[in-house]
Order: sequence, then structure tokens, then C-alpha cells
Amino acid sequence: MRSPSWLVIGATFLLDIVAFGLAIGAETQRSKATKENDGISFYCQYTHDRASGLAIGALLFLLVGQAIVMGLTSCFCCGSATYKPGKARVWAIIFFTLSWISFIIAELCLLVGARLNTIRTHAIVNFSDETDDLEDELHCKQVKKSLFGAGAAFSFLTLLFSELYYVFITKASEGSWQQSYNNGAPTISMSSYS
Repeated sequence: MRSPSWLVIGATFLLDIVAFGLAIGAETQRSKATKENDGISFYCQYTHDRASGLAIGALLFLLVGQAIVMGLTSCFCCGSATYKPGKARVWAIIFFTLSWISFIIAELCLLVGARLNTIRTHAIVNFSDETDDLEDELHCKQVKKSLFGAGAAFSFLTLLFSELYYVFITKASEGSWQQSYNNGAPTISMSSYS
């Protein structure tokens, strides 16, 4: 049985917590729109776009953290190591599944949020239009607060589930078959199964 590497746990924790922080930053820095009047028409005026860069940064940090954990454990299902049946293996399967679900949701929220934050409505309503309230006709599209917030929440869940998956999968790992020698002839040790 192997023990979890504190270096791997620390590195992936750091990457995932940076991703979480960047997602929170994207939430606070998302573009906001105000309706402006230049005397001829109403138009949307947007603040500087910082949130898209922060969201893409969070997406990349989260991706690297997930890739490290899955690469070191051979993504659970692709590995050649055998795993002992028991509670550690069951918990590893549960956390593996939850880790991937939360990772995919976090990546989608961050990607969609970054994309929508760069799309800006530059609709203009002219004073020559025959309407009573011209300003109400203009709708400035903005990213909803909940999108980057959901990305941050699922980034944190990914951190939690991937760390737990790594700990339980290393506890359940038996490694490869060990060879022992009986009177000079190689044999396969079955001592762990008796």
C-alpha cells in the first residue's frame, strides 16, 4: 500500500485554490453596463473587461491541477495497478466521479462566463424613434453574477473531491504484482491474498 504524497497534495491544492481565487476575482470584476445618452441616442457603456482573463486563468489552473491528479493515478480506470477491494476503493470511485462532474461544471461555467463577458450589446436607440420612453427600450446585456460564482463554487468542490480521490486511490493501490524467488525460480507472490 502506498501513502499519498504530500508534495502532490500541496501542489494540486495550490493550483486549485488559485483557480478558486481567480474565479472569485472574475465574479467581482465582471463587466457592468450603464445606459448613456449623447444627446442623439442612448447606448450601452461597458466597464473594462478584466473578468474574462481571470476566468480563463482559473480555467487553466483548474485544468492543470486535475491533470496532475489524474495523470499520477492513471485516471483510475486506465491504470495498470490493481486496487484492493474495500472501503478505500469504493470511496475512490465515488470521489473520482464527483471530481469529474464538478470539474466539468466548473470549466463550463468559467468558459461560458468568459465568453459572454466579452460579448457586448452596442444597441443604439435613436431619439427619432417614436416611443414614449426611449431609455427603457435599450437593454444592455451583462453576465449574471451567478455564472462566475457557480464556477468558483464548483472549482472549490473539484479541489475537495480530487484531493480526497487521490488520498483514497493511493490507499487502495497495491501496485503491480511482486515477484519472489523460490529455490532460484521466479514465482508470483500471492501472500497479500491469503
